[in-house]
Amino acid sequence: MNNNRLDNIFLQFKRLVGIIEKDIIKKISDMDIGDLTIAEIGIMDAIGLNSEKTIKEIAQQLEVAVSTPTKTMDRLVKKGYIVRKTSDEDRRMVVSTLTEKGHDALIKVTTMRQEKIMEFTKKLTHEEIDQLLLILDKLM
Repeated sequence: MNNNRLDNIFLQFKRLVGIIEKDIIKKISDMDIGDLTIAEIGIMDAIGLNSEKTIKEIAQQLEVAVSTPTKTMDRLVKKGYIVRKTSDEDRRMVVSTLTEKGHDALIKVTTMRQEKIMEFTKKLTHEEIDQLLLILDKLM
């Protein structure tokens, strides 16, 4: 495969993700969750709706250094979207979990993201969507 095709694949993926992210930021700007950034949403996604995660688990899921999400998580705590607490299983570990506000915000963002993806995929047949998922699974 030549470099132009490789660059095109990268640019198309980047463009698609960018469109989805911009759409979410635009939609939430007028909502009560308009203070969230894409980085903050990513951390909330990594924590999940009904779980608690250590900073190490969050960093692994985001595929970044452990130090990377710290400041963003501090902002989420100040904004009331997450809380940090000592783990019930291991008192030496600190875990983060979504607050009710964070849970509600993540549900809203997830719904918006799904709507945008549905908007893109409505141009595809059911078989093409299955193929796309197979290809993406293979790439990961």
